[in-house]
Amino acid sequence: MEKALKVINEMKRTGIIDDYAIGGGIGTMFYTETFHTKDLDIFVYPKIISGLIRLDDISGYLKSKGYRMENQYFIIEGVPVDFIPVYDELTQEALKKSVNRSFGKVKVKVFRPEYLIAIAIKTGRNQDFLKVGRIIQETSINKKLLSGILKRYNLKYDFN
Repeated sequence: MEKALKVINEMKRTGIIDDYAIGGGIGTMFYTETFHTKDLDIFVYPKIISGLIRLDDISGYLKSKGYRMENQYFIIEGVPVDFIPVYDELTQEALKKSVNRSFGKVKVKVFRPEYLIAIAIKTGRNQDFLKVGRIIQETSINKKLLSGILKRYNLKYDFN
């Protein structure tokens, strides 16, 4: 994973991506005990040309470095990586408010736990609700921040 994250940081340094943050299951594991997840979700600001989201720069860069695609994932140093364009105001805000963390010796940006919770609630799959429970049980969250996020995006969740 560390090697894959170094490649992603290099993509930011060289301007292939403007910014990124880790979300999804791996993002959750920065705040909870480890659990199984199949991929590394990297949220990025997409390039939009004529109203279409374009990830050509990402694809071209990775292919030029010898990385291949399998289904929707790029396999980077053995890790399936899903580049997800921020797709709504919530994910845009989550990326903007992401925090710096370390994975081994690599510095990375990760969604705050409050945003991971809100995105999981909005996505609404069973696996996402399991993440919400884990984060709430295993992490100290900023309840005022979470409450504000949920209110702004009209999301509801029974925390009892």
